[in-house]
Amino acid sequence: MFVADAALYTEENLQQIKQLRWISRVPCTLSAAKFLLEKICQEAFVSSALDGYRITSCCNDYGEVQQRWLVVESQARKDADLKQLEKRLAKQRINC
Repeated sequence: MFVADAALYTEENLQQIKQLRWISRVPCTLSAAKFLLEKICQEAFVSSALDGYRITSCCNDYGEVQQRWLVVESQARKDADLKQLEKRLAKQRINC
């Protein structure tokens, strides 16, 4: 099993390693990942063994390579993102 960072995740690289077993983070800038994150329903997630985390999986064939994507949802990340959004909204209200 090979483990790589998101820099590995290109169509060309996936074609070169499709015969290997590997794991990598999918970049959220990827159109397929953006689409999945927008369309996935909350009911698809199940609690994980770690408190504050939920997971779901789906199949994808990005780069013509069959894959299983795991989506991990972190309550701490959601809280931090919400706090950041609230700061931006408050800043915009002040500037208006």
